[in-house]
Order: sequence, then C-alpha cells, then structure tokens
Amino acid sequence: MTKKERKKVIIETTITEEGGSVNDRFDPGKGTVCGISSKSFPREYLQAMSIYRTEGLEATKRFAVYFYAKNFWSYLYDEIEDSTLLQQLFDFGVNAGKQTAVFLLQKTLNKLYSTGLTLDGAFGNVTLNAVNRFSKESKKGEPESILHNEYELTIASWYRERKMFWRFKNGWLRRLFHIFNWEG
Repeated sequence: MTKKERKKVIIETTITEEGGSVNDRFDPGKGTVCGISSKSFPREYLQAMSIYRTEGLEATKRFAVYFYAKNFWSYLYDEIEDSTLLQQLFDFGVNAGKQTAVFLLQKTLNKLYSTGLTLDGAFGNVTLNAVNRFSKESKKGEPESILHNEYELTIASWYRERKMFWRFKNGWLRRLFHIFNWEG
C-alpha cells in the first residue's frame, strides 16, 4: 500500500467511527457531520451539512476526507512506519485534538523509554524518530508493539478523566478498541 493509499484508508476509517450527522446536547463539540464540529469548524460544518442535506452521506464523506487531510494530518505522519499506531494517533487526534494526541504519545514514549521528549504536543522529527525506533518492540507472542499497547492504556485513562466520560464512554472505548485492532 502506498503512503497516499494508507492515508486515505486511515482517514476513511476515522470518518466511519465519527458517523453521519449527530447533535448531542452533551457534546462539547456541539453538532457534527462526519465528525466535523460546528463549534471548532463552523464554516466547514455548514459546508458539510449542506452537502449532507443535498447530496447525502457518501458525498459528505468525500468532503470529510479532504477536511481531515487538511486539518488533522501532519506531513510527518506519512513517515510513521507502524500503521496501527498511526491510525490510533490520527483517530484520537480527531476525537480529542491533534495536540492532545501527540502530547499523550510523547508522554507514553517518555514513560516507557525515558526518551526525554519535550511534552509540547508538536509532532516533529524528534517525536517521529522515537516513534519509529520504539514501535518495533513487542512482547513475545503479541503482534502489537509495547508502545502501542501503552498508548492505548494512556488514551483510555485520559478518557476516564473527562467530565463527560459517563455520557460518551461506550462510544469512546468502542472506538479506541476498534481502532486498536485495526490493520491497514
């Protein structure tokens, strides 16, 4: 699979997790269409909603692929060797914010390997090199890397600390474990 194909599959997987048009009064993101938040991206949300109403869900998903590539994909993500870890990082970034996703990945790397990464939530070359170096280590008999397993636990812990965990826990954890088992 080429990097371009992998990127498209990863983004489409996240869009599937996000669903169609949702307006949950407890969601801090307010209304969403394919996960595009009316609070965070009002202009793009209106555009997506218009497409959804006039052309349907499939056309909205095509718009969402472009949206996520532009707003949530770092060019350095193409260089991450572990596709499953990349899917987790990207999907969690869409759900919780790109900076939060990278911050927790850096925190996980520091905890496991004492990498000394600056916890700034910025995905640069130093973080990329650490991810690629340590994502290859796995426990005997387990297909996932130690880094991936620990990152999943860190994300689950972050979710549990959220004020709205009681409301969204089933969806968040289903999504986390579904993405965790993704193989692109």
